[in-house]
Formats: sequence, C-alpha cells, structure tokens
Amino acid sequence: MKKFIIAVLILAFGLILVTMFVSYYKFKASLPKTTGKIEISGLTNDVEIYRDENGVPHIYAQNEEDLYFSLGYVMAQDRLWQLELVRRLVNGRMSEVFGDTTLAIDEFFLTIGFKHIAGEIYSQVSETSKSIAVAYTDGVNSFIESHQDNYPVEFLILEFEPQFWHPEDIYAVSRLMGWELSLAWHVELLAGKLSGKMSSRLINELFGDYLSDWPNIVDARLSNFNLDAILKLQDQIANVTGNVGLGQGSNNWVISGYKSKSGKPILANDPHLTLMNPSRWYMAHLVAPGVNVAGFTIPGSPEIIVGFNQKISWGITNVMNDDVDFIITKISRDSTRYLIDGGWEEFVERVEIIPIKNDNPRRLKILSTRNGPIINAIHPVGKGMDEQVAMRWTGQEFSDDILAFHNLNRAENWRDFRNAIRHFKVPSLNFVFADINGNIGYQCSGYIPIRTNRTGHLPGRNQRHWRGFIPFDQLPRVYNPAKNYLATANNRVAPPSYPYYISHLWEPPSRIIRIRELLEEDKKFDVNDFKDMQMDVKSPFVEFLLPFISPELKELADKEDRYNQMYQFIQGWDMQVRGESVGAALFHSFFSNFLRNTLSDELGEENFHEYLRFAAISYRAIRKIYQRNLHHWFDDKTTPGKIESESDIVLKSWTDTATELENKLGPEIIKWRWDRMHQITFKHFLGDQPLIGRVFNVGPLPMSGSHTTINNGNYNMQNPYDCRVGPSMRMIIDMANPGSAFVINPPGQVGHPFSPHFRDMADFWVNGLYVKLETDENIIKKSGNDLLKLIPK
Repeated sequence: MKKFIIAVLILAFGLILVTMFVSYYKFKASLPKTTGKIEISGLTNDVEIYRDENGVPHIYAQNEEDLYFSLGYVMAQDRLWQLELVRRLVNGRMSEVFGDTTLAIDEFFLTIGFKHIAGEIYSQVSETSKSIAVAYTDGVNSFIESHQDNYPVEFLILEFEPQFWHPEDIYAVSRLMGWELSLAWHVELLAGKLSGKMSSRLINELFGDYLSDWPNIVDARLSNFNLDAILKLQDQIANVTGNVGLGQGSNNWVISGYKSKSGKPILANDPHLTLMNPSRWYMAHLVAPGVNVAGFTIPGSPEIIVGFNQKISWGITNVMNDDVDFIITKISRDSTRYLIDGGWEEFVERVEIIPIKNDNPRRLKILSTRNGPIINAIHPVGKGMDEQVAMRWTGQEFSDDILAFHNLNRAENWRDFRNAIRHFKVPSLNFVFADINGNIGYQCSGYIPIRTNRTGHLPGRNQRHWRGFIPFDQLPRVYNPAKNYLATANNRVAPPSYPYYISHLWEPPSRIIRIRELLEEDKKFDVNDFKDMQMDVKSPFVEFLLPFISPELKELADKEDRYNQMYQFIQGWDMQVRGESVGAALFHSFFSNFLRNTLSDELGEENFHEYLRFAAISYRAIRKIYQRNLHHWFDDKTTPGKIESESDIVLKSWTDTATELENKLGPEIIKWRWDRMHQITFKHFLGDQPLIGRVFNVGPLPMSGSHTTINNGNYNMQNPYDCRVGPSMRMIIDMANPGSAFVINPPGQVGHPFSPHFRDMADFWVNGLYVKLETDENIIKKSGNDLLKLIPK
C-alpha cells in the first residue's frame, strides 16, 4: 500500500509538471509574433511593421485599407483579451461567458443602447469611415481566425473563444468612453434621491460648483422613485470596467515659442482615467500615402486620438459637460404610450435576447421615447405608478468620430484642426493645439445641449427638454493668446457671461491654479520643465485648507506629545504631496475623517458613501463651506440638544486621524509616510483571484500625489487610500522636433503577461521617466527594431 501511494503521488506530481509545462508552452506560444513574415488574406500589398524597444508598432502600408487592417491585426496580437472584453460589454454579451452574475450589466448596457446606437450611427457615417471600420475589423478578425488554437491565456482560463468584430462595434466602443466620462448621470440621480430628505438650498451647497450655486438642481418628485438599484448597479459595472470612481480628469497645456527655449510651441497632455491592466491606451505609429501620425489610440479604435504628425500636435481633457438629463414621463394605463408636449405618442419598442451561460436566454423589452429610453424598465419603481424616468444622453446622437480623427490625423494647420474636430461630438473634449509655424490654440468640442430651462438638472416632466446643441462655431475657442499659453484641467470652460450653460460639474480649481502658477513664471521652458510639471505634487487645496485646521491641532499639541509631533510635521510641511511625506499622510487622513464628521450625519451612511464616489464635489463643498461661512454643516445632527462648532469637528477629525494612522501604520509617527497608504495596483479583470492576480496585476507601487495635484493620485474616497485614477498616459512634444515625443503608457504596451512589454513602463511612470516615440523612418528602420512583414496571401 505504501508503494502504491508513493507511485500515485509520483504520477500525480508528474501530471502536474506535464500540465504546467504544456500550459507554459501554450502561454508562451500565444505571445505576439514580431519578426518574420505572415501571409494574410485581405491585404492588397505588403505591409512592414517595426516594433521598437518599447513594443510600439510602426506600421508602413502602401494604402489606407492595408494600414487600418494591419493596425487591427497588431492590436489583436497585443490586446485580444481586452478587445473581446470591451466588445462583449458594449453589446450586452457578458452573461454568455460569466452567467447570470453579469445579467444586470447586460440589461443596463442594452437599455442605454450602446449596440443600438452604434448600428444607427454606422448606417449614416461617411464612406471613408465605413471603409476604415471594415478594414480595421477585418484585421482583428484575421488574427482571431488564424489563431484559433492559440489565444491568450485569459481565454484558456475562462474556457471560451473570442468572436469576430463587426464595424458597428467600433462606434459602440467609442460611446463607452463617452459614457465613462459622463458625470451627470451619477450626480443627478443622487441629488434626486436626496431631494426628499433635505432642502434644495442644502443640496445646492453640497453639489454646486465653487463659483456659483446650482439652480434648479432637484425636483422633489424624483425622490419618489427607487433610484438605489440604478446607483448600486454602477458598482457592478465598475468591477467590469475598472472604473471605480468618478475621478476622471486630465491636464493639458501648450506654450508658444515665446515662452520656450526652442523657440517653438511645446505641448503636454496627461488624461486621468482609471489605472488598469492592460492600459487604457495603445501606442502606434501609422504611415501610408498622405498620413504619418503617431500617438495614442484605444483598443477598438482605428485612429490616433491623442498625438502628433509632422505639422501639428494635440491633446485632450474632459470638458465635464452636463450631457445627461432625466425626464419624468407619464405613461398610459396600457403602457403603450407616453405623454410629451401635451400629446400622447407610441413608445418605440425593441427586444433584445441575452444569452446566458448554463441558463436559458433572457428576453429584454426596451421602451424608448423622444427623450431616450425608459431607464427604470429594468428597475421597477413600484406597483401602481403611472410615471417613469427617461434618460436623455448626448451619446444617443449621431456623430462620425472616425471621420473626425481621420481628418485630424492628417491636419496641417489650425483650420484643418478645427474642421476635423467639428465632426467629433461625444464625449465633449477640450482640445489644445500646436503647429510647426508657432501657432497654439484651444477648441471646445462636442454636443453641449441647449436646454429649455438653461440648466436642466432634473427638469420638468413630460416635455422635450433639449432645443438642440451649441453650434460648433459658438463653442469656446482661443487662438494665439497674448499670454502665450493655454491650459485646461477640467476647470470652468467659459466665463459666467458666456450665453450658454455648459456644466456645474467642474473639478476643483487646484490643478489649474498650480499649472498657471508654474506657466506664468518668468522663464523659458523646455521638455524637462514640462516633465517636472507633470510630476508636480504641490496642492493649492492644501494651502487653502491648512490655515483653517491647524489651530485645533496646535491646541491638541499643547496637551499631548503625540499631537505635538503631528503638529510639527504639519508646520514643517511644504504642502508637496510626496510619497515620503508624513504631512501628506496626516492631511489626507484628516480630510477623510473631516468629510465624514461634517457631512455623514446630514446625508446618512449610504448616501454619504455614494456622495464620495465623485471626489470633486466633496472638495468643492468643503471649499464653499469655508468661503461662504456655511457653518451649519458642522453641527452634528445625531446629537440633539447640542450644536457643534467648526472647532469641535476639526478637533474630532484630528483625533480620528491619530487613531486611524496608528492602527494602519503603527505608533511611530515618523513612519507615517504617504506612500505606505497611497499605492497603485494596475488591476486586471481577473486580478481579484489570489493566484491569478499575482500574474496579471502590476503592483502595488508607492505613489505620490492626490486628487488636487497636477500629478494626479486620485484614490477612491469610498475606500481610501489606494490610488485608482491618475495619469493614464503622459505625452510631451516640442514642435521644434515635430517627429518625436516623450511618452509613457503604464503599465506596458502589450497585454500578454509573458511579454517583456507587459509591465515595463510601470516603474518608469511612477518615477516620472519617459520613453521616446519616434516617427523618423531612418531611425526606426536602422535601429535594430523587430520587423514583421504582412504579405497578401
């Protein structure tokens, strides 16, 4: 028996070794092929693809169709898992793989209508756009078809195969980014939920921006609706997309040659998005007759979205456009009609079938109005109600995004640049521009609704609420300003005198204040200065708040040594949110506790948790409370008979801070470093699984910065302090050398865990280092880069 057991164990161990060897071989075999030749059906001419030392493809094609076909092919080589995941998400096909655990997500995306919208858009776009979409998806599908036994490891783990792409999928993916950058849907739903619990004045104080109140923010009627299900669904969606907090922001700025050492404009951009693995962005260099462009695109898109050609460069940030409205809609007793503008109209009805793994398909009926779909069709609001909520979103409108970027990639001057982005509508973006002739500019883009009541937050019922969109030529723009620089950081786009309403969802002013402060220094700038700026971590918000909260810490310091040490660190702090800073850890722990002690009693625990999802509004609220002496917020409503003062809440928050940091980091205050609390892990979709996470996740890595610094280290305030949102890439271009840029794309270019480019940019990114993206043909072809030739079959 003993020999038998030993033999079984040896056999089992041998099988494990064989399985590991086979699995390792399959994993390695699925690495992208970057050298040699591949014969492919669908090409008309040979294509050369050089992979540089950072894994970036430089694609040389003899015509546009081959160019976009090849981009689709190499993107599938590097990011097939990511492409499949995003395609399933926007088409409501997650449950086909993951079962009924993702059914609510599929129902949500089908109700909002990404798949339906994409089909409607594709039927109307230009022939140029259709040709590009077909070529790109043919390239993706060619890779899928030719690698049926050799897909990336995620498909092996989950035991399914990728499906072919359709040209319409590109437009659905573009709408996904528009949706992720839309903030109004969350803020307005939460405001509506609160409207039954507090006055509109208090809600204006909580949600209004830092310059003005938020008129018409709530309609108490919406508080009658069960919005919890919709709000909670966002948590499920976040787990799929990685988009865990509404902290998306961005920086871009550009200076004229008058302010640069090179005598030419310098442009910088770093969009702040959820940090994940694989990266949101994919770098590429595309060359064909009439185009030589490089920069950043996203998996599922065939054009360069942020980048440069030989004549111009451009960068983007989120306008923070208020692009969503919720309209209370009365429906008929038989649920076939709805009331609008005084008359009854028939619902437009469509039915979607959702395949579910190990279960029968689900049939989903979706009702749509002229104001958009009925969103609580999948979240019943209670028996006997004769009103429901329709959602109007700019993403439901037509736009030819491929044509916009196709023309932008080939633009040579300011006129070409503006004519290109005239076609780009969703999401609304701030574009900055520079050219080789020394010109700089800014153009606001996108659909910005013109509303019947100007602001439109939770508007009146049963009516068409939008009267069109602000004409492109009336959107804010600036060309060659006298101050010789332009900068955007999700701040207010236009002055109060601007005739149209854009938003009240601006980010706190700290980043733009600091950017302007640095750009207005009396000096000439170069690329290295811009690298330092992108890594800058001085916080104007800290400068604003610290004088208000330091006296109470001094009061505690006079009584106890622990607080005296804390006070000394705060007093000696230069307000730079560096990783090694004790002052930074103290301040951000204080602010977290201060928010809870100030606001949670009025909001209630659940609503307070939701309020923290969009970090900007909490920073704005605290600034407003102090600027306008709104001290009633400091009274703790859970202690009837007692009225707490500002000092009481600040003192409590400092004592809570000491307790929190001692529990987290130990009793030695000198070891309370910010980067021991504030770290980044680039998480993979499968990264929550312990063993798999060790392979697919990158991190944790120590982080500097916070919500209010240029080098954005935005953490989920619902569960502080790990960084989840930050510079998803960085790019700097000196137009004295228009054919190259300094870039970084964390954690790496390739989505395969055995690739050397899976995580090779993560440490560079954390430490403010860059790689060079070249477009000079001589450099690319003579530097020993890998060469893969695609040859027509």
